[in-house]
Amino acid sequence: MNEARIRACMHSQPGTELKSSQIDADIRTLYESGLVDDVRFLAKPDGLAVRLIAEVTLRHSFGPSVFVGNTLFSDQRLAKETLLKLGTTLTHEELRTACREIETFYHNNGYPNAKATVTSFKGGKPTPDDFIFRIEEGAQAGR
Repeated sequence: MNEARIRACMHSQPGTELKSSQIDADIRTLYESGLVDDVRFLAKPDGLAVRLIAEVTLRHSFGPSVFVGNTLFSDQRLAKETLLKLGTTLTHEELRTACREIETFYHNNGYPNAKATVTSFKGGKPTPDDFIFRIEEGAQAGR
């Protein structure tokens, strides 16, 4: 499992202020990703700073999802909306277009604040360890 893939699920970054609410969100996102069975954060003093260490127990599965944060629609449904053809080399523009397709799908289904972003690790190659879509579904319109 690629460390970059785990880090892509987290908003906590080196050099940023340590917030318990962000750590809680990172824990939730890591579990939702389906990549981990267990996660634990440790804070260790490092001079005037604090070093945050994430210890994870990886989930053994047959190919991790490329979607994180989606609860309303399945990975398969979102994959269909992206129109990506896995097995070919994907460009960054194709991945950005896939994000727009996902957002449009959510908007058309009553979630006007939904956002999709993509993180690419190896130039956009199509294997599951090479990119991940992060979905923020937002609230349904009228609620």
